[in-house]
Amino acid sequence: TSGTTISSSEMNANFTAVKNAVDNNDSRITALESGTCPSDMVRVGPICVDKYEASVWSSADGTGTQYGDAADDYASAGESSDGAGDGCQDNGENCNAIFAVSKAGVNPSSYITWFQAQQACANVGKRLLTNAEWQMAAAGTIQNIANCNRTSNAVAATDANASCVSAAGVINMAGNVQEWVADWAGWTAASGFGDDADSSTTQLKAIYRGGGYSGPTSNIFTYIATQVPSFSHAVVGFRCAK
Repeated sequence: TSGTTISSSEMNANFTAVKNAVDNNDSRITALESGTCPSDMVRVGPICVDKYEASVWSSADGTGTQYGDAADDYASAGESSDGAGDGCQDNGENCNAIFAVSKAGVNPSSYITWFQAQQACANVGKRLLTNAEWQMAAAGTIQNIANCNRTSNAVAATDANASCVSAAGVINMAGNVQEWVADWAGWTAASGFGDDADSSTTQLKAIYRGGGYSGPTSNIFTYIATQVPSFSHAVVGFRCAK
């Protein structure tokens, strides 16, 4: 800090830390420019997309407690010691302790709102796909639709239907769980949601895509824009991109 005297070794350590951070950032930029994505993601056009549907964990490395596997238990993430229930809320508040992970061999997390999904992606330096990006990542899945989990009425592990794959190598875009995307749409309604009221006669709805394990089967690239962003359901999950 200003006015504080430090030794030359401390100064050198500070410069070394800065150099290492810059070098690390340079390596990430080089990897992106070369088209290389992390091992748990695949290249889709100009972006990297999670290979598997997201599972949500208490640690960014996909260890610890998984949330949203069989219940809406996100409020237990970061809950205070007195059990006041101030953990991750449906509106995305206090959701700094949930982490989206693209991981094989586990059930995808669901029962999650759009707000919570967005924060889980953000906490690992990613984001939700836009609607257009989701469609781009799903292209080619129709050729493998017979391999997708669409009518079992039960969720499967993220890699259980590995042959339900898009041309880019993204798994389960048309089965298992449906997926929130970043976009919202207008829908005729009388009021807003939560504390965020819409003054017009249109209520904003968040979009989720793709067929789930209980259908619908008529259109594998199902587009649904009938639910508010605070909605959650057992068949609605998400994946991230960057």
